[in-house]
Amino acid sequence: MKTGAVYVLVAFVAVGMRWLALEVRVPGICPKVPQGVFGSCVEMCSGDESCPQRMKCCSNGCGHICMYGVPQVSMNQSRAVQVDG
Repeated sequence: MKTGAVYVLVAFVAVGMRWLALEVRVPGICPKVPQGVFGSCVEMCSGDESCPQRMKCCSNGCGHICMYGVPQVSMNQSRAVQVDG
């Protein structure tokens, strides 16, 4: 009985480690911070996974805050192609 419990515990730990290793990628890119603009020097997020749904962790010129990303568009011979970044 104890051996079975240990195997189950090891399985839960292994699955949990894989889940934690997954990086959340939200579509789009962070908006550019205008030159000379500095936001609050506080770290309000530490990656897209720490932000509410569909928001990205972006620089505000000093710290990081959750913001909505903007689509990344590249021009290729007069046609626009959206690229998830």
